[in-house]
Amino acid sequence: WLLFKFDVRPLVLIMMLVGAVALVGFSAPMTVTVTLAVAFGIGFAVQGGFNGLYPLVAAAYPAQIRSTGIGWCIGVGRAGAVLGPLLGGALLGADTGLFIVFIIFTVPLVVAGILATLVKQASQDSVVGVLE
Repeated sequence: WLLFKFDVRPLVLIMMLVGAVALVGFSAPMTVTVTLAVAFGIGFAVQGGFNGLYPLVAAAYPAQIRSTGIGWCIGVGRAGAVLGPLLGGALLGADTGLFIVFIIFTVPLVVAGILATLVKQASQDSVVGVLE
């Protein structure tokens, strides 16, 4: 719904920043009800930001190679889904504080949000040379 109302680039940045703030807040002691509400907020913001990347990536590639660009976007996301828990387990296994672990996990969110604002829409001329 938000993607139809606002430009996707700043929207992805805002969603990722909200997710990062909620993620840091998740490290604080809280009741079960607040924990569930914050977890919902993290999921809503981060997944909303990730879902905003798909139309952004689609607009960044010419139509002739758009599916390849989106495939790479999905593949990089899947790599993060594998590496994230491995990194989290290694950090917790090394007795890293929970606050520091969550700060580390906010870095990719903030970087993705900032990079999303820099994506330019592909022109039809940009495919010349790519397919030849």
